[in-house]
Amino acid sequence: MCRARLESWAAALAAAWVAGCTSLPAAQMALPAELASVEPVAVRGIGGGRSGDWRIVDLQGRFDRGADRIEWLGRVQTDHVGAGYTVVDGSGVVDGVRCRGRQATLTWAAVEVPVAPYGVECRWTSGAELRLAAVVHPTRDERVGTYRRGDLVLEVRSVHALQGSALAVAAPIGYVFSAGGRPVGALELNGTPRLWRPEAASPWRRPLTDAALALALLWDPASR
Repeated sequence: MCRARLESWAAALAAAWVAGCTSLPAAQMALPAELASVEPVAVRGIGGGRSGDWRIVDLQGRFDRGADRIEWLGRVQTDHVGAGYTVVDGSGVVDGVRCRGRQATLTWAAVEVPVAPYGVECRWTSGAELRLAAVVHPTRDERVGTYRRGDLVLEVRSVHALQGSALAVAAPIGYVFSAGGRPVGALELNGTPRLWRPEAASPWRRPLTDAALALALLWDPASR
């Protein structure tokens, strides 16, 4: 009987510990001060699947994505990622994008050396483009890039700092989008992606939304 009670107590303690861990809030990215008063919106539907339907409040469509990793002789590793989505309304498909990215690394004496650093290129049917590249850093997999749509240009930079913490994560936890050096929006990738974007009248609202959705869909090798 004592053994049964002990096992029951241990099971209850384990369940309580798991419940406590799962109730902890997810880590949140640190936001620029310029975006502190902006209310984020959720990027719904993408989850962990390879295809499906996405929605961001007033926008919706279909998406697909993938990622492949190949190793050669246990030393050379190549990663290929891809993603695409369409934007639809009552008249059908109104825009779409295809993104492709790759990197190659060499492992030597337990150290990974970038042979071809991570890079991404996205092209929209509207003519917009997004280019993203890795930045060499000893402890973080930083990414920087540019989104262009006509005369509109957004600077894109990965975020690794966490709210309320002096620590930084190696893989991007999100991205900040800036215009002329001033932050105008952000994307958080942890959990259900969240998007901070300008007001509806802003010329940056739709371009920023397009770029953020593409980045939310891409499976960055740094996060694997």
